[in-house]
Amino acid sequence: PPSNNFDAEQYKKWPELLSAFEDQLTPAQFTANYKFGQALQLWQPESKELSDLELPTAFEGSNCQLRQALRHLQPMRSNCHLSDATEMQIHLWALANLTSSHQLLSKPRDLEDQEVQGIDIEMCQQLLQQPQMICGNETQLDMMVDSVELQLMHNYTHILSARLLLRETSVQDENKPLWLKYELIYKTATEEMAKPSSGPLGYLQGSPLLLATRQPQNSSDKKPLLSYYHNNVTTGRHQHWLTLCQHSVVNFGVDLAKKCHLFQLAPIQPKHGNHTDYCKQLQAHIWHKLLPHNCTQLDDLGQVFVSRLGRPQADKWLPLQLDTSQQMLPIQGIYNEEQQSLSCRNMLLSVSYEFHVTEMTLLEGLVPHQNVVQHARLVLGQRHDLEFDAGEQQVELPLAVSVMFFKARLNNAESVPILSSGLLIMSTITCLHFQTQ
Repeated sequence: PPSNNFDAEQYKKWPELLSAFEDQLTPAQFTANYKFGQALQLWQPESKELSDLELPTAFEGSNCQLRQALRHLQPMRSNCHLSDATEMQIHLWALANLTSSHQLLSKPRDLEDQEVQGIDIEMCQQLLQQPQMICGNETQLDMMVDSVELQLMHNYTHILSARLLLRETSVQDENKPLWLKYELIYKTATEEMAKPSSGPLGYLQGSPLLLATRQPQNSSDKKPLLSYYHNNVTTGRHQHWLTLCQHSVVNFGVDLAKKCHLFQLAPIQPKHGNHTDYCKQLQAHIWHKLLPHNCTQLDDLGQVFVSRLGRPQADKWLPLQLDTSQQMLPIQGIYNEEQQSLSCRNMLLSVSYEFHVTEMTLLEGLVPHQNVVQHARLVLGQRHDLEFDAGEQQVELPLAVSVMFFKARLNNAESVPILSSGLLIMSTITCLHFQTQ
């Protein structure tokens, strides 16, 4: 017969689900430092209100209608699809209001503390035509932006400083939909100060190619100082890499062909003024995108050096040599009164980087098979004659750059390209009224 005295206490059972849920809702007790995954706290000094630091995020779509709390030592990234530049400006003004009215707490707030010391969030911007970062009151919000980076410096338990970086985009059409990327980046003080390297000794395949520029020296200095060893340089690690079109990093042994565009205002009164000066300024903007370290003229290349090794040594740097086989023709600006057009002659819109590399045994035979750069050269592309209508308000130019790595043979008789991911052949550029010289 069935028993009515069954006791299930001696058996294992599920825990009480509601009590577990209530435990999650219990406010976290104060800790002297941030724990991994703990929400970062914002403090409003005037209203003395505490809130979580949040950034827009998308859920089940590309429109960022929600906000996500940022958590300690957990990087975050989201891409928001915006309808036009007006919606982008709304995002930027919201960030500006946040940084001006709130402070980020370096550690969780102790309710017993009478005074709360927060960290000001520094707002900065990175313009396409200006290499140096602009911060503080000089930051402008009336520009097109495609990236917002929140950079937090930390020592693993506390937030030491905070910077909100706005990166300008080359897209200029304010009426078209656009993308805005939000990214949270954590950095340590030691990581910020450490010099970048691309291998234990020689280069590792696929690691960034390292560059440096010659720095001004005092009369007492015996040898020129390269920017890689300059202790006062506060730029990021990417400033030691070869970056093309201001975005694509060149990696050792990886052939690359890249196209980008330059958007520049047309001359206000093309009929008047010095037309050649305008064309020269236009070429300087082109070099800014195609040449390393924000060079704006070919003469600047004499100050650029490439590290032979993945872990740089002071006496193992090569100059980036300019191929002088092509005849250097002067740039000329000519206005055609009959056709109401401005021509810029002998313009250069493309370049090619060539690197000869080899495997060597280093440290007196102790370390074999190390990738070393033997030669670095910049080759100029074809010259073009550009023609602009007087009624145009903006000049749009297609630019192209390629990178090829050649592995030197032992007999040095010839070199063969390294086909790491398939060699990309750059197509011929045709835009506006180009006439190849």
